[in-house]
Amino acid sequence: MDLKRNSLIALYLEGKSNIEIRRALPNLKLNEKFVHRTIKRYSETDSIKKRYDGGRCCTATAPAVVEKELTALQRSKRLERSKELIRLLDSGELPNLVFSDEKTFCVEQFLNKQNDRVWLKRRVSDHADELQVTRRQGAD
Repeated sequence: MDLKRNSLIALYLEGKSNIEIRRALPNLKLNEKFVHRTIKRYSETDSIKKRYDGGRCCTATAPAVVEKELTALQRSKRLERSKELIRLLDSGELPNLVFSDEKTFCVEQFLNKQNDRVWLKRRVSDHADELQVTRRQGAD
């Protein structure tokens, strides 16, 4: 892959256009997006290396991140609080404590005046205070 990028950038530095670069290197089978993105990356960063390594991003709970981000004081506070929670749970002082990773959501749908049907008691639209809105949940 670096051979492709190096060859491409060498021709770009000679002043060739994207189409001329693709025609000059037919055996590398370069497509338009690859040429464009490589030149753009080179002009922005002066390098042909990827801006990121790809793959999954490091999460905030990864051990390496926790070690790097948390100070000794923060770690000791976390330890104290977790021990206190365990003590309260064991003694029965927190019987209703529930840990959940579920998302809370609103049951009632929000009103979208452009898409929801509105029924008027009379056929006159200037009685805005008399609007009755029909709401549905789910796809019916």
